[in-house]
Amino acid sequence: MNINNECKDLVNQALGHSALPIFIVDVNSVVSFANTGAIELLNENVDTVVGSKITTLFGLTPNDLASSHNEIFTTTLFNPLPHIEALRLSISYVATGDQNHYVVFMRDITQELQTLSERNLLSNTIDQIGQAILVLSTELQIIQTNTQFQHLVGYSEEELLGSHPTDYLIHEQDNPILFHDIRQHVERCRTFDLELTARTKFGEHITLDIQCSPYYSSNSEKPEYIIG
Repeated sequence: MNINNECKDLVNQALGHSALPIFIVDVNSVVSFANTGAIELLNENVDTVVGSKITTLFGLTPNDLASSHNEIFTTTLFNPLPHIEALRLSISYVATGDQNHYVVFMRDITQELQTLSERNLLSNTIDQIGQAILVLSTELQIIQTNTQFQHLVGYSEEELLGSHPTDYLIHEQDNPILFHDIRQHVERCRTFDLELTARTKFGEHITLDIQCSPYYSSNSEKPEYIIG
């Protein structure tokens, strides 16, 4: 089945140079266009996908498609395909004269959900540990803290997340030699112990005797650092 040039222009504008998986679906729920990203995501060929009903491919209903008439309809499908555990669909209704269509964007979010699950498990674990804990990325950004750490330094988790320890807690003039050592240890993914001086939100100087250990999530090639 062919789609008109107006729809082709719409697809090209939506995709740009990316491989974002996208379908064009007609008002009868039939797939009239599928880009390379969509074909690769489904692990199918064009002839199999184009002409099929999206309601058959993903178990959507006509009401799901109709929900996009006023705003973008977004849904998450679990185990929709043998090789995908979670798929996010965003559907937009587009009026193009006599031939109205639905534009369906797809994203495999399996790894995101796995990472979120691991993050929640890690968060629950460090909250049960009886000492102050924070988790740093390899770029030394704070990505998690527990309640004990927040009480120790006086900052809330919202204030700390996304920041570097040097933004609030550790000042280079207080620890001039350690900064070079810390960067080297992190670059080499080492476990290390050190003592440093930090400042609380209220300006109080405190001495921290800390242990730093790399932690690998299942989907990460680079470690995060658990510091306690």
